[in-house]
Amino acid sequence: QMLAKLREKYGTLLYEADDQRYYSFPSLECLCAVKEQDLRDMGFGYRAPFIVRSAQYIVRHGGMQWLEDLREEKDMDALREKLLTLHGVGRKVADCVAVFSLDKAHVVPVDTHVWEIACRDMDPTLARVKSLTPVVHQRVNDIFIERYGTFAGWAHSLLFAAELPRFASRLPRTLQEEMKSFREECKQKRAETKREKTAASPSPSPKVKKNGQVTKMTTTQTSSSPKRQASRSLMAREKGSRARHRSTRFTTHSAHVAPGQWGSSTLEFTDWSIRWYV
Repeated sequence: QMLAKLREKYGTLLYEADDQRYYSFPSLECLCAVKEQDLRDMGFGYRAPFIVRSAQYIVRHGGMQWLEDLREEKDMDALREKLLTLHGVGRKVADCVAVFSLDKAHVVPVDTHVWEIACRDMDPTLARVKSLTPVVHQRVNDIFIERYGTFAGWAHSLLFAAELPRFASRLPRTLQEEMKSFREECKQKRAETKREKTAASPSPSPKVKKNGQVTKMTTTQTSSSPKRQASRSLMAREKGSRARHRSTRFTTHSAHVAPGQWGSSTLEFTDWSIRWYV
């Protein structure tokens, strides 16, 4: 639906029949000139800057020739690295582009769902991994290739689609029950992992009031995330203090609610801060 809006607004009308209009995909030069806010208004949300900046990057590095060279690239690692230079593109998206747009039919984009399919149907030992690292991505890809050959990427698409409710109902009943049982097992494992992490986390700091609101402080470790960097920078502005401090994240909750019920809005750092002295 978003792509249809993009083509209709910025593409060229190609054909019209039976009250249907078909538009071309907008050119790179056209996408470079698009305003991010216009894309947000069309429903692209956080993707808006990714589209504009990626188009601008491609034009700066050769335009259509840069894209054509990607199709000719034989080294998948080199191809992936080039795709990862585009704003907002991660490993899975890069692999999706490779298999669906660049004729790399053996590439398998891996996410949690694909990993679960591999665990259930191909290699149960994959369930031991803690996260989807690049090594795990490659391992899943290799397992698919061993079973499905050079068209492993398209086989992955069929298996992925079979997990969707609109298609799963067409599968044999026994297979549906097996898939349902495995999903429940995965759900229980995730819940157990979450409980273990919660039990291992430190107790929350006491709540304090600020401007009529209740603020809950939670201690965080040193991190490079932008919000936490902003937190540390804000507290560092206070001069004359010799006390050591840790960066603190604040989550505000409405004070005008029933006991035990809280809102969920996140407080942006302003011109004040609270320091936790240790």
